[in-house]
Amino acid sequence: DKYGSIVREVVSNAVDANQEARSTQKVQVKLTNVPSLSNAVGEFSVRDFGPGITPNRIENIFTQYFASTKRDSNEQIGGFGIGAKSPFAYTPVFQVTTYIDGVKRSYLMEKSSAERTCTMINEIETDESNGTLITIPVYSRADTTQFVMAIENQLVLLGHMLSISLPGEFIFNESKVFDYGSFLRIEQNDRTLCHNGLMVSLGNVLYKIPHLDGDSYLTNFVIKLNIGEINPTLSREGLELNDNAKELLDQKLSQVNSVFETWQQA
Repeated sequence: DKYGSIVREVVSNAVDANQEARSTQKVQVKLTNVPSLSNAVGEFSVRDFGPGITPNRIENIFTQYFASTKRDSNEQIGGFGIGAKSPFAYTPVFQVTTYIDGVKRSYLMEKSSAERTCTMINEIETDESNGTLITIPVYSRADTTQFVMAIENQLVLLGHMLSISLPGEFIFNESKVFDYGSFLRIEQNDRTLCHNGLMVSLGNVLYKIPHLDGDSYLTNFVIKLNIGEINPTLSREGLELNDNAKELLDQKLSQVNSVFETWQQA
């Protein structure tokens, strides 16, 4: 899911950057019909207000797989250094702009066969706040729709941290999230989000686990997990469901059932 991966990973990195800098500003997520790069009909951009990325680190972060800015902690939702490289799943070229202490530096990230390069475009003075802006070209109207769908699906639990702007023909309705302690319930367009399986929140990223036994029944709750309790797969599109993870999910389901039983008795 290249669209979903790009939206999830780039925005997760931006949220992490904001939290690292203790910024109170919302991450700006924009999808526009105004292109800044050739052969595009628009662009998808994400602007954080974190510490920015210094020149001596930016090339490795955006061109070397598994290179990452993450600390060894369970406070950040990004990981494996995948987020910075995820745009290459869709485009051979995208732009990164960093703002650090009054200096704006713009870079062009390019991919040709197995090579990935980072080229500085300019370096000027600025009065903009520190942070990083990722700008990804969108090559067709159909792709614009795909990015809109990815924003709706991937950012369900992150909406309160984001400012989301879409082209005029699209309407983004922020989901309502209700917290019941051991689990969440999500309403989208006044309808409760349901899934034929199990839904899990890991660091405000929503994962959907399908039934493996052929059963078919919908769940409308999301089990809450802290970062580190279960690991995502290397692609970060799923969860590693080993024996320890399954045991933990059983425990969490028991907690959810206890709440349901209390409600029934009331």
